[in-house]
Amino acid sequence: ATAHAEQGTERQVRRQRQIGIRDRRLQALETERQAWQHRYQDYTLQRDRIHNAALSSDDKQKQLDALRRRLFSTSEQQRAAALDRLN
Repeated sequence: ATAHAEQGTERQVRRQRQIGIRDRRLQALETERQAWQHRYQDYTLQRDRIHNAALSSDDKQKQLDALRRRLFSTSEQQRAAALDRLN
């Protein structure tokens, strides 16, 4: 009975550890999501200023490209550009 109880306790400890790992991963993902949302919101404000500026289309595109490079990783730049196309 003691060996069986120990196995149950070990399973419970392992499960609690797995839950803790999962919760930390979920929190990390949520933190990343919030950071992305904040950076994208900042980007959209600056993007709108560029769109409203008295610049040629080429100059606007160059500034938008530079803005994306400054604020985002390569994959995030693609994501921001895709979101721009949707809006």
